[in-house]
Amino acid sequence: MDMNTENNCIRRGRVQRDDQGGFTLIEMMMSLVILAILIAVAAPGFQNLIASNRSQTSINTLMLSLNLARSEAVKRNQQVALCKSADEATCTNAGTWDQGWLVFVDVNQDGIWDAAIPDDPGTPAIDESVDAEEIVRVEGAFNNGFTLTSVNAPDWYAYRPDGSGRGPGLINGTFLLCPSDGDEDKAHRVVTNITGRPLVKKGAPDGDCP
Repeated sequence: MDMNTENNCIRRGRVQRDDQGGFTLIEMMMSLVILAILIAVAAPGFQNLIASNRSQTSINTLMLSLNLARSEAVKRNQQVALCKSADEATCTNAGTWDQGWLVFVDVNQDGIWDAAIPDDPGTPAIDESVDAEEIVRVEGAFNNGFTLTSVNAPDWYAYRPDGSGRGPGLINGTFLLCPSDGDEDKAHRVVTNITGRPLVKKGAPDGDCP
């Protein structure tokens, strides 16, 4: 191999090694700019997707408890109720439903879980005493920024042995699930009525979410 040929081979090798090198600083900066733009465009949609999934999960949790209470009431031939609970152990009249709730066999039909029920002195031949009403399910707080309220069932809601609904107020009512930003498009409703079968509806009327 003559000297010219050898020099040409060396130059070609150098060119090939240069072509196979990494990104230049300008190319890397341009890539980062493009990536930042894509993230900025996609972020709102991604956040909405997360909020929608959280809303759906929360409303499904409520529906599970309502349907469970209804089926247990029919199966046991006893009233089964849901009550708000802040400690996962007792009922409360404070706060909203998103702090959690109990599903329990409501023996004395008062909408409150009782640790003990005394015997009724008016019916001496029958022993109605119960050590504690049975808790069927315990649901903890949402902790996802959503609030769950009900105007007609602010503290408890129950099902009779025939599967029909019962509450402290009007039976026809709504459990309303709202996001922290008040966006009613992310909200869900569970509509209750005398028949007892709850229905889920997406969204909320204008002004209903705080």
